[in-house]
Amino acid sequence: MACPMEQEQDNDAELVASVAEEFVGKLGTEAVPYLRAREALSAGRGDSLSAEAWHDIADAAALILTRVN
Repeated sequence: MACPMEQEQDNDAELVASVAEEFVGKLGTEAVPYLRAREALSAGRGDSLSAEAWHDIADAAALILTRVN
């Protein structure tokens, strides 16, 4: 049985993948630059938690796009 921390990480990974898929579905190859811009905006505002989330979503989107192409 997975510990609560592992379950939370699994849930986070699933959410990141789901959000990334949504952006790729809407923006196609423009998803990654769009998401990287959101990361930069968040970092520029000092919101490191949001910047990290956008970073993870952008990485996931890039991975999705490499699998599609």
